[in-house]
Amino acid sequence: MPETLITFGIAFFFSFVGTIPPGTLSLTIIQLGLGNKINIAWSTFVFEDNSYGHVLPVKGTASLEKDLWAELKSKIGQEAFDKLVSGLEASMESKKEGIIVAMPEHSYLDPAPDEKFRLSLFIFPLEGKESDTENLFLEWKKSYEEIKSPMAYHVYKMQYGNDKGYVINFPAKNAAEMEQKASESNQLLGETSSRLWKKQMSLTKRYYWRRGYFAPELGYKYTAAN
Repeated sequence: MPETLITFGIAFFFSFVGTIPPGTLSLTIIQLGLGNKINIAWSTFVFEDNSYGHVLPVKGTASLEKDLWAELKSKIGQEAFDKLVSGLEASMESKKEGIIVAMPEHSYLDPAPDEKFRLSLFIFPLEGKESDTENLFLEWKKSYEEIKSPMAYHVYKMQYGNDKGYVINFPAKNAAEMEQKASESNQLLGETSSRLWKKQMSLTKRYYWRRGYFAPELGYKYTAAN
């Protein structure tokens, strides 16, 4: 599923240990989905630190009260499902679950189909500075539009328990192209870049960067039979 179609979803971040390839476990779930035609979908991001992010689009907050895997359980049985989950957890170092919501009005351009690499900026604002942070995102977007920056990005709001923040995904074909785009964009922005970043930091409690890639082969989208 294209990243651009994720407007509201449930996010799962897994960090793995051991020798079991985590991608194999994701593919096992995909095979079950394909074999049983479960009406569900997800997109997968693979980070460089042996962690995976799966985002399942849902239709708003009401869907959060439902069992997302009810259809799969009914087709393979609770016992088989529990075995699948235990296999996943056996090689799992940590897990986070939360909500992610797209902010298209704060985003700039869409990634090209062949841009699978992602540089992700996670930002957690100071308490009470959420509105100021989102207004600043609009300033960034306006500046990027004015210079016609080659560097696209998508902004998402996320929440994990009481931890609220944002993630900004910058796409490129690979890490080298990302560096080229970032350099060109910063040159075009000039002093505006440092001014906006300084303002960003004044509103921010903490932030960090992560690199990885969008992995459609580890995602799944239900296709109805003709």
